[in-house]
Amino acid sequence: MLNDISYEEYLIKYNKFPKTKYLLLTNNTASYSFVTTSKSEEEAIIELKKIAGSRKYMNDMYYKIYSERDGEKKLLAKGKV
Repeated sequence: MLNDISYEEYLIKYNKFPKTKYLLLTNNTASYSFVTTSKSEEEAIIELKKIAGSRKYMNDMYYKIYSERDGEKKLLAKGKV
């Protein structure tokens, strides 16, 4: 798939957003994180909320979603599943 496009096309298609690290904390424990340049903040929040929902077992679970870009950490969402 990536062999079929040129480097310039790759940069245009996949480097749409600044390099950002997204972190999911469940019950104050880091449970999932990823770094991306191809997802928007809204897309990352949706994905991490799905992951948080799939990790619930019997009791209520609290989650927080953070983004970190250029050394600045920002709380994007928090809730309970």
